[in-house]
Amino acid sequence: AAEVRFARQLAAARSDAVVSVTVDRVGDAWRLRTSSDVDGVVRTELVSADDTALQAASGAVSASLDAATALTLVFDHAGDLATVLIGAVPGAPDSGVNLTVAGDSTRRLCVYPSGYAHAGACS
Repeated sequence: AAEVRFARQLAAARSDAVVSVTVDRVGDAWRLRTSSDVDGVVRTELVSADDTALQAASGAVSASLDAATALTLVFDHAGDLATVLIGAVPGAPDSGVNLTVAGDSTRRLCVYPSGYAHAGACS
């Protein structure tokens, strides 16, 4: 949630840049990369995968994330979701994104169309 919030705030502050956050798998870690078309990669966070699986859903599109299938969220200058890609398949920004992290326990993250992210399923 923190990385999505950071990307959203950066997008709202940078009217000269398109800002995105990408989640994918690299080795034994989940990688969260925030970047802009002006600055390139702004920040990268690695989180141990610890036998977790990530599932992303947006509109009718749903897929498990891995090294070949990333989740990319692009924010407009107001911080709203402009584009959602799950792998190479466009999601529905106006539906938001549900991200499920399954491992020892299951956690959910909702990214609303407004770009706001919170722990829990989208309602």
